[in-house]
Amino acid sequence: MSYASMPSFRVNTLRSGRVSVFVLLGLVLLLASACNPVYSPPMRTTHYGAPGHVTPGQGRIGVAATSVGSFGPSFDWPLSENWLIEASGDLRFDYDGDWMMGALGARHTFRDLFGVDATRVNGLHVDVAFGVGVGVGGASGNEAWEGEDGSSSYGFVSDGKTNLERTALGGYAEVGLGYRMSDLFSPFVRSRFQVSTAEGLPVTLFTSALAGIDFTFGPVALYLAGGFAGYENEVDGNWGFMADAGLSLRFSAH
Repeated sequence: MSYASMPSFRVNTLRSGRVSVFVLLGLVLLLASACNPVYSPPMRTTHYGAPGHVTPGQGRIGVAATSVGSFGPSFDWPLSENWLIEASGDLRFDYDGDWMMGALGARHTFRDLFGVDATRVNGLHVDVAFGVGVGVGGASGNEAWEGEDGSSSYGFVSDGKTNLERTALGGYAEVGLGYRMSDLFSPFVRSRFQVSTAEGLPVTLFTSALAGIDFTFGPVALYLAGGFAGYENEVDGNWGFMADAGLSLRFSAH
């Protein structure tokens, strides 16, 4: 399953102006099997879990994966009580889009907004994060199907490069809200916006919005989340359901 083949409603805006739409009807979710997707790769597809599950003075190392076939590691190091510097990798290998991306950013957590916990560990937390990424990849459309004249179904002319031969870069910004109810679990919601560009591919906007639960077992945290994710650019677009799961280990940075 991929960004292009996940259960979805799909809007393809072609240069010819033709629009094809698959919509939800009642309880039936129509499945779109996309051909020849075209997009620059995202910086990050896995998400962070609940805001505030890394307490002041802690660092974090983790790994996560999504239902669209992407996965990657992450590492956080505290700069202050509420600031973390974060590094991550995001990888995917599929015929209709593959990439190897690395990102570097920062995360700020607003802890216990209502002041219900003197330690500022429990309560309502909000975090914001932003960063940049660089790597290789994307979906060029012409790898899955190509006409004899070298053109793809979207009118792209083959340049002879595979997806992983395309240099890519971009940036991301996200916001999360979660309520740490106890030392065991935290429900949360999170949304991320990304923009990227890759050699020979259009500038692409990625958006995701997920809800989930973060479970904590001592220094170990596990999150499970689901929601919607997708991309849009001047040539192509696809939106659909995405699940996300991650496991992390917190450690003292002092």
